[in-house]
Amino acid sequence: MVSWSTQFPERGKISEGTNTGITILQNLKDTSNRSLLEFLTQEIPSQSDQPIEIITTGHSLGGALSPVMALWLYENQATWNHTGKQITVNTQFSAGATPGDQTFSDYYGNTEPGLNQSSRLWNSLDIVPHAWNIE
Repeated sequence: MVSWSTQFPERGKISEGTNTGITILQNLKDTSNRSLLEFLTQEIPSQSDQPIEIITTGHSLGGALSPVMALWLYENQATWNHTGKQITVNTQFSAGATPGDQTFSDYYGNTEPGLNQSSRLWNSLDIVPHAWNIE
């Protein structure tokens, strides 16, 4: 387990796997050799003044990473939304493992409505979404 935020350790811990996955996603480059933050920083100013919605989504591994990625985008919006435009960050995920400990889960849950909306789907018979459930 690693701290979600080294500046704010009270925000809980995420699993090593979640941390590795998020780090990979943060460093991916598109065909123009831009990271996600570089892409958003360049593209947001060129959009109309209409509200912008960013949605992260995923299933299984992506189901664990997409809410964490949405939280990361939300927390770091000041670094990529220099325009002050109205941007909402939402996430829809399914069958993902729990990405962190109870403290992280509580922090994530209390971040809303800033994170705006989380839609989670899971099957009660699927072991993965319940992997950290001790009951």
